[in-house]
This record gives sequence, C-alpha cells and structure tokens, in this order.
Amino acid sequence: MKISICWVMFNCILLGMLVLSDGLLPAHAAQYSSTPDLAAIDAYVKSQMQSDRIPGLALGIVKGNRIIHLSGFGVADPTGRPVTPQTPFIIGSMSKSFTALAILQLVEEGKVELDAPVQRYIHWFSTADPQASTHITVRYLLNHTSGIPSYAGLKAMGGTGDGTLEQRVRELSTIPLTAPVGTTFQYSNDNYVVLGLIIQMVSGQSYGEYIQQHIFVPLQMHHSFVSQTEAMRDGLATGHLWWFGTPFPANLPYIPDALPASFIISSAENMTHYLIAHMNDGDYSSTSVLDPAGIATLHRPAAVISQTGDHYAMGWVVGSLNGVPVLWHGGDTANFHADMVIVPRDQLGIVVLTNVNNGLIQLEQLGKMGRIIAGVTNLLMGHQPSDAVLSVQMVYFIFDVVVLLLSTLQIWSLVLVLRHWRQPLQQHSLKRLWLVLLPLVWELLLPLGLLLGLLLGLNLFDLTWSVVVLYAPDLSYWLMAMFLLLLATGVTRIVQVFSRIRRTNASTKIDTPLLSEV
Repeated sequence: MKISICWVMFNCILLGMLVLSDGLLPAHAAQYSSTPDLAAIDAYVKSQMQSDRIPGLALGIVKGNRIIHLSGFGVADPTGRPVTPQTPFIIGSMSKSFTALAILQLVEEGKVELDAPVQRYIHWFSTADPQASTHITVRYLLNHTSGIPSYAGLKAMGGTGDGTLEQRVRELSTIPLTAPVGTTFQYSNDNYVVLGLIIQMVSGQSYGEYIQQHIFVPLQMHHSFVSQTEAMRDGLATGHLWWFGTPFPANLPYIPDALPASFIISSAENMTHYLIAHMNDGDYSSTSVLDPAGIATLHRPAAVISQTGDHYAMGWVVGSLNGVPVLWHGGDTANFHADMVIVPRDQLGIVVLTNVNNGLIQLEQLGKMGRIIAGVTNLLMGHQPSDAVLSVQMVYFIFDVVVLLLSTLQIWSLVLVLRHWRQPLQQHSLKRLWLVLLPLVWELLLPLGLLLGLLLGLNLFDLTWSVVVLYAPDLSYWLMAMFLLLLATGVTRIVQVFSRIRRTNASTKIDTPLLSEV
C-alpha cells in the first residue's frame, strides 16, 4: 500500500508541475532600454546552462537589420571543442518556417496557390478518408488545420532515415483524419512533410536543393545544411540526452525524410541572417527572399492553439510575452533543442540553440516558449526573467526524487518477501489470506494493466516503443525496470504463499510471525 500511495503522489506531483508551470506569474517589469546589457544576458545564459547542465549553447541577437550580439557557450562535443556562433546545430521544428517560406516563394512566382487542393500538386495524395482529402489545401497544411492528427507525425521520428518524402506522404493513405478539414489546429510534422513534397513536385528540385539555392545562398547562410554529412564536416555539434538530469552524448539517427519538418541544420550566426529577413520584409543585405506581402502572410495569425490561446501562422506561433506581441517557434529532436523569437515592437530577434534534450522536458514545455530564450527576451525588453516554464533542474529534481522513492520502496518490498520465505503461516492467518494476497493487486495487476495500456496506446497513436525510448530513455528504462520488479515481487509472493501453506499443513508446531504482518 505504501507503494500505491507513492505512485499517486508521483502522478500528483507531475500534475502539479504542469499546473505550476502554467500558473507562475512573471517578475515585475523594469523600464525598457534601447541599449541592452549584453553582459548581463551572457551571465544569465551561463547561470541557466550551469543549473540545467546544458553542454553547449549558441546565442544570436539582432536589432532591426543589424546583428548586435553573437556568443557561444560550453562545448560542442565530448572532445571539449568550444561552441561558437558558427557551430551548426539541428534546429528541429524551426525547420517548418523554412518550408513555409519556400512555399510562399513559389506562391510569389505563381507556381502554387495557397487555397488550391494538395491534389493539384500531388495527384495521388490521400489519407484514409479519400473524400475529405480532396478538400485539404496548401493553406490548411501550413496552418496545421488539415485534420491530419498530431500522432501521425511522430512515428517517423523514431525511424532510420532510409525513406523518402514520397514514401512518407504515401503512408498517410492509412491515417484517418481526426478533425474536419480546415477547422481545428492539430500540430503534425506530416503537414510539413507533405509541403516538402509539394516543393519538390513544383520546383523540379529536391527539397534540400531548393532550400539551399533559394534560402541559404541568398541569406549567406554558409553554416547551414540539409545533409548531416556536410554539416559534420563543418563541425556539427554532438547531440546529448539527459539521463535523470545528467547529459550524455547521443549520436542518434538523422532523418532526411522528415527534413521539411524537423531536420534542417544551422548556426546561431546564420539564423540571425534569417531573422533579419523576416523582420525586414524579406530583405537581407540588399537581397530579397520574399516580398513584403508574403512575409505578412507567413506571420498572420490563423489557427487557435487551444492549449495556450496563442495562434499558429505559417511556421510561426503568434503569441505574447509580458503582454508584448511576439512571433516565435521552438524546435526539438531527441537530442537537440532550439528556439527563435521576434519582438516586432522593439525590432528584436533572438535565437538560442542547444545540444541536449529529453522527451520529459519536451512534454513539460509543450506549447511554451523555451525558458532560456524567454529569459533573454525578457531581459532585452527590460523585464526580469520569468518562471513561466519550470527549469530542467527542477523537473529532474522532482522526477529523480520520485524515482528513488518508488524504486527503494519496491526493492524493500521484495526484500521483505524473500526474508520471510521459509516461515509457515499461523493457523488463524489462513482465514486472513486476503491480506497476504492484497499486494498482488499492485504487484501483478498493475504491471499487467500498464503493459496492456501501453500496447493499446502505442497502437492507438501508431507509435513504436522505440520512439518512446529514443525521446525519453531514462523514463522508459525506469518504467521497464519497475514493471519487471513489480512482476517479480508478485510472482515471488504467490509462490511463497502456496509454499508456506503447504509447509503449514505439514507442520504440527508453528512459532513464526504472521506473513500478513510483513
């Protein structure tokens, strides 16, 4: 029963974490200064890195059409190579804004219409609902309102990267829509995978070639890549995974067939060029990558994000920070995290790239601006950093305490069962056998129920256990260990009970303590 109570405590704590992270109010605002204290910003970043145990981080800040600050902190890989503003990182879902920009470039050229059905460009495109699929437009994909569910875009994140964009899109023919087309925001990587294939079909180039030629080259993004091999030659940072709060290097599969949604590679310096273009009507250094109307379309709020009340535009989230309107987007792969923010009022743009991640942290920060970039943005706007998102340190402190507590109690429970293995039952305790067997509800039925629930959940969301292990290995392996420990304790208890009953019936003298009191 102690373990059962602790498990309830564990769930209550996790729920409290989520409520707390939504409910904490920002600190009092200070007066905005047009000359930000960059040394204070660097000090803040260093302190957050130290407390959260982040191996490496790159920071870039722009003001208007100028880069005003670039910094690298920590190490890029296990050799100790320092991070610089030119170090490439995988930018995760920030890749979506590149795909959206490419689509609007094709719109500007008259090759794509936003409100045209996807089947105009991919004639065989279909989901499990062929009729509804005819109504899915390019705009709906950009706004994540196609009806394609969120879980559909997660499956490939655990893949090997051997597939192609066409294969990924053809797999959607078995995916049912979970909302009427054009009505409901459902964030799904597959929306942008389909857009990537449209770019290929319309331009006649591979998606990667198009991004390289039409975005990287004009924006002078010389440390940005659509190939892991090329990025490694340029010093790609090594990704890390937090294990119970401690980062370990993790060279995980790079997945080109999810490139339009999650796997573009760039540096902090290059991303400042990209932000300048978005902040200046598509222009960077006298070069235009999109007309002002196209940039306005990319940034225009569309679908309401029900979890936060923000709006999704096209590869950008339209929200606010301390009441000030902002454009932002985060990016997560299993072992990298990135954030970018634009503050139109102050003509500020910020990018933060890090080389560590974990699915547990992604879940806690779901739909929220990253803690460090929010803190930097607040400082630039004259505010103190907010606690709207729990720190990695706090998340893992709570998680590690719960893991240690539950693991210790369950191991002790098994030790107690084994210590009294050879003791026979007293006669009157046979009438209270249910007290002996009651723990089996926890030790056998719970793990079997969890296993069934896990299998049903993976099947329902079309996921594999490998995806869960990839994104949260510490949580996954601990759950597996607890499952086996519970099962072993339950089986041992059953064998012990029947063995002791047999010995009790054969005994004429019983002088051992009650098992039920163990």
